[in-house]
Amino acid sequence: MQKPARAIALAVPTALSALVLGFLEPVAAQNWTSMLKNTPAEHLNEDDVRLLREAARKVLDDPQAGASENWINSTTQNRGQVTATKSFRWQDHPCRSLQLDYELGGHKGRTPISLCRVEGRWRAISPSEIGDARSP
Repeated sequence: MQKPARAIALAVPTALSALVLGFLEPVAAQNWTSMLKNTPAEHLNEDDVRLLREAARKVLDDPQAGASENWINSTTQNRGQVTATKSFRWQDHPCRSLQLDYELGGHKGRTPISLCRVEGRWRAISPSEIGDARSP
């Protein structure tokens, strides 16, 4: 039985966040594949994942406000853009909010995500934790 388009559309942002986080923080990657099941993100292959991860790392490491990086897999035609939307500090750690725009298997979407550099690694923080964040 196929999931309704709305259910798939709602699952994609969560799955992509897990995917990006999983490759920025390996411990979080352990169960991400089940989250991608029956979503457009399950169409990502190893090269798509590598390209998305590389784009996210470039943007996270670029100090420019509004830094952006496109990625496209010429084999799958999956593509996207990672854009830094905000820099801030959280519990004395430098942080970036990113926007992931993507087109996977003909489905377009957008996912916001916030990460902070803790002990040399980018880690996700939840919206509820951001409440005590401040601009740099």
